[in-house]
Amino acid sequence: MDTLNQFYDGKIFVIPPQQRPYSWGTSQVKDLVLDLHTSILRGTKHYTGPIFLEGIIDEITKFPKEEPNSDNMDLKLKYILDGQQRVTTIMLIAAYLTKSKHLKNHAHPTLEEKLKNLISYRSEAQKNEAVRKHDKLRIRFSDTGMNDLLSHIVFEKPAKCPVISTAGMERMKKNYDYISLNFNKICEISDDRNTFTNVVSAFLERIILKLVDMKSGFNKYTVFESINNRGKGLSVFDKVKNLFLHIAESHERRIEKINSDIKQRKSSGASDKEISEQLELTISAVKSAPLSPKITTKKIDDSWYSAVGALYDHKLTGSETKIIADLWSTMHNKSTKKDKVFESINSRFKSLVDKDDDSKMNSIVQFVNMWEPYFKNHCQIFTTESNRKFNDTNPTAKQHLTRILDYIRLREVLRLPLTIAKYKYTEDQFGELSEYFEKWVFRLHGLRLVQRKDAYGADNLNFANAVYSGISVDDAKRRICQIVTRRAPWKEVLKKFLRGDSVYQSKSWNGRSLYYLLYRIDKSLTKGAIGYKDKTEDQDEEIEHIMPKSLPAPWIGVSDWNNIDTAKVWIHRIGNLTLTSDGMANKALSTYLIEKKCNSNHPKYTYERGRMIEKTVADIARLLPRASSNYNWQKFEIQVNERFYASKLLELWSLPCDCDMENFSIDNAGFESRVRELYDSEDLPELKIKTLDVTVNLTSDWNPSDFYNLDGKISIHPCTETTDQSEEE
Repeated sequence: MDTLNQFYDGKIFVIPPQQRPYSWGTSQVKDLVLDLHTSILRGTKHYTGPIFLEGIIDEITKFPKEEPNSDNMDLKLKYILDGQQRVTTIMLIAAYLTKSKHLKNHAHPTLEEKLKNLISYRSEAQKNEAVRKHDKLRIRFSDTGMNDLLSHIVFEKPAKCPVISTAGMERMKKNYDYISLNFNKICEISDDRNTFTNVVSAFLERIILKLVDMKSGFNKYTVFESINNRGKGLSVFDKVKNLFLHIAESHERRIEKINSDIKQRKSSGASDKEISEQLELTISAVKSAPLSPKITTKKIDDSWYSAVGALYDHKLTGSETKIIADLWSTMHNKSTKKDKVFESINSRFKSLVDKDDDSKMNSIVQFVNMWEPYFKNHCQIFTTESNRKFNDTNPTAKQHLTRILDYIRLREVLRLPLTIAKYKYTEDQFGELSEYFEKWVFRLHGLRLVQRKDAYGADNLNFANAVYSGISVDDAKRRICQIVTRRAPWKEVLKKFLRGDSVYQSKSWNGRSLYYLLYRIDKSLTKGAIGYKDKTEDQDEEIEHIMPKSLPAPWIGVSDWNNIDTAKVWIHRIGNLTLTSDGMANKALSTYLIEKKCNSNHPKYTYERGRMIEKTVADIARLLPRASSNYNWQKFEIQVNERFYASKLLELWSLPCDCDMENFSIDNAGFESRVRELYDSEDLPELKIKTLDVTVNLTSDWNPSDFYNLDGKISIHPCTETTDQSEEE
């Protein structure tokens, strides 16, 4: 067991790439300081657990690597295999204590020197100086930003705090600030120098650690896995990385031996052909010697560290198993669940520990090369950090991603297609494709035409794998058209939409799709910015029941609603809903009859004074005047409003491909007969919403092209055009 000075003495700590970023939060820092305070009160020591180190070997001398310094100490470089969080946090506490006013003017030179020795040393550049200062840190991070930040904290060099650019830096800054504000209070130092001296002495003498110094002869990746499985088990990604490191280390040794054998045989005069036969190599391999390994431990370390670093930076820690399973499934076009992915990877590649196989090794290379970009693109889409969300996307992509993830709130459905498409295509191409993704989500899942929301559905996997394999963005668009028109053809969408299901607060719509539908219709009519709020309590617009949910006596007196059971069926139909400007407008409309809700002469808020989507209600309410009133809201008006919304569905969510523009018919004989009955005519009349100058379709025949692309600026492409690859062949 070592005290802090004993443990830190003679060492420079290096955080290897396979270590995760600094991740302790203020709660862990608080626990450590509280443990110190408790040990002071009890007069006991506080054991923080073992720290696993491994000496770094100089590649030239093959001896432990050392750092020159002006104090003539042996400063050996050590990798921290386990214990980065404790070693770093203890340094932050020491850095704070060295700045205390109680150490100024060399009141306690010995204590000050001991504290500084925990975090720094004097460089060799000062060896001829009369007065030498601590100027080098005893810890080195793979993240240079972490080094800069700690140097700022300890030496005030740089004088200005570096830009906080990673999650590790953010945690270090927060933890140091927490220590600065709370250490004295927790340890009850107050403003007393003697108490401060006692606390510092306890910090140096009562906190003890166990050094476990790994010597040569161990496989450090196996050791690292064993260490971290003591408590919480390693993640799947950790296990995959350690398996691949083990494979890479074995592969590098084999390549080194092959190169040595080739060199030895060539020096003995053997021909390339003889060497190739003796070593079972191709002649070209012998000629190109020395051979390079296909995969290296450094490549794996770097790729893993960058991938995990992206998770920390985007506050998505805990998602890595899901993401690595997504990537593996995408690359192999086979659903592999989170709890089975390591088993699948291990089964495929474990033989490479003992023997090389070019095909499998190439697969590892492809897989490892995808870690960093796939994780980063996933994080940029799915982070909840507002300042990082949808990074590296253009305004079009941001708009559609916002609708999918925040408005409709179906985050997981297209997880695989979105991530791989963002990686494979340019910013502008992904922007184009994002509109197709939004319509895919809404048509299939928002409207519940397809119940399954599993990210690993066959359509999703096949599409993601095709994108990974290199299909063009035009082919990707065609594939989405084929999926959507097969799974959610307009005939089925409108059949469901117009059949009169209860849609308000029911399971017939997914996420916030009902509010989203009305919002998008209103936005398309108003042509202005509308503040869509993610939380219902924050939103300006409110869903309004035109015929109110609780019917007062005047409404029950209307012919179609004098049977309350009939009214209840119709109240929650989509055609009975609209959006109001805000909550106050909704209250002003109250439960008045349609005459008061519509009439612009009414002193309070009315539909004719409201949003454009409300003005259409007023138009529809007077399409069919009756003897009792100029404004009516009965079954006929609700069905007309539904048909108006249906036309907006076709306009806003049709895809620009020929298979989504086909004519179709839906059985609405009941509505048609009702129209003929009301108008006493065999010819169906044209009903026009005057505010918009649009005609409502009253027939059973529908053609999406009548409502879509009305300005004719969008090209309609074929669904079945051959792929780029086929054309080349």
